[in-house]
Amino acid sequence: MTGRLQDMIIFGTEANAIPRTLSLIHESRVLIIVIPAPLFLTVCYDTLRTNPIVEPTRNLPLHELALMVLAAFVSCKADSGSGLFGALILGPLNLTATLPLGHFIDARTPREAILAAQFFFGCGIGVKFVGVTWVGLRRLLAAGVAYVLVFAIQATAFTAVVTTLGLGQPVEANWLLRPADRQI
Repeated sequence: MTGRLQDMIIFGTEANAIPRTLSLIHESRVLIIVIPAPLFLTVCYDTLRTNPIVEPTRNLPLHELALMVLAAFVSCKADSGSGLFGALILGPLNLTATLPLGHFIDARTPREAILAAQFFFGCGIGVKFVGVTWVGLRRLLAAGVAYVLVFAIQATAFTAVVTTLGLGQPVEANWLLRPADRQI
């Protein structure tokens, strides 16, 4: 399963997966691919990655913040007993999707809310590692590295096809090209 760690853990746990296994395999991918990507793009393609994740709370309209908080509480209460697979993710997603679609809000979730959610979710996952042995840790990391290699091979093949067929620009589609070969 690809995607965000929170989604993987919630959906995976509901499907009887082991949360610490999911988190280690996912974090192996982040460590090997996602963290070096900005450095690679900066060095090889002279791109700058300076945009902040989203706006801070102080820059958002108060009525939009109030609607976001209300949507969060309503969706968590409504979906807690619904029996919907992934209710903790899908419920709030469905409700909050109606807010921008209905033009009730234009802002995205504020930076502080995203960072707080990531922190507390990370703490919740971290406590599941109590009692993990080095042997178990090595086995999970090896599985994560194998997953990343399969993923990287597939991505490289797809990128080569897209670029060869002329369906994408080199910077967006092909990390194999050298900067001198780029078409701008």
